[in-house]
Amino acid sequence: MVSLEQVCAHCPLSALLYQPELAGKTILCSHIVNELQQKAQGTIAYIICNSYTQGKNIVSENLRRIAAQVLQTNRDLIPHAHDNYVNKALPPSIPHVRRMLFELFDNIDETLIFIDGLDEYSDPQQRSMLTEILPFAKVTGGMCKILVSSRDIPTISSKMRNRPVLSLRDEYSDVEKDIQIYLNGELQELRERFTGKEKDVKIILDQVALKAKGLCRPSLA
Repeated sequence: MVSLEQVCAHCPLSALLYQPELAGKTILCSHIVNELQQKAQGTIAYIICNSYTQGKNIVSENLRRIAAQVLQTNRDLIPHAHDNYVNKALPPSIPHVRRMLFELFDNIDETLIFIDGLDEYSDPQQRSMLTEILPFAKVTGGMCKILVSSRDIPTISSKMRNRPVLSLRDEYSDVEKDIQIYLNGELQELRERFTGKEKDVKIILDQVALKAKGLCRPSLA
């Protein structure tokens, strides 16, 4: 098993962060992304997968989201995208966006792509996402690292075989404590704003913690 530091700092290609159901995948990945962004470590692109945003064009949409985040961070590459794609009126199809991303990554020292909750997609969408995303780790001009956060799904495990795996199966209690500590810190401002209403703040904190572990469902009321 490898550590998150090894995955983010030393892994040259891609890695799988395996977490059992209700382990708080999204909040952990969000914390990693926030830490890396604060330290200005390379270019960060982050995709949150969920069952509510599935669709036949989801892979294309996610590639465009990655491209938008990369260009937002590397504004000096916007003229390249404009001259070679926008100005030529090329449609934002998967082949065109894929080619543009390869060109962008070749001109960026280090890029980290986080795909969170890939198991939320259907099997065909999981395969399609990994088929499109994993080749970015082979860029030659720069370095592109990919971290996939998921439950143990056969489709994903098969596509990610022979890659580093960080499993939280045996660390569930520690992960739960870490989530609570992270939320306490992030919601400190809320406590300060609502001094004297500690009970209400605790209710909010508990609900956010439940949602982080995947226990909340949208209300139909």
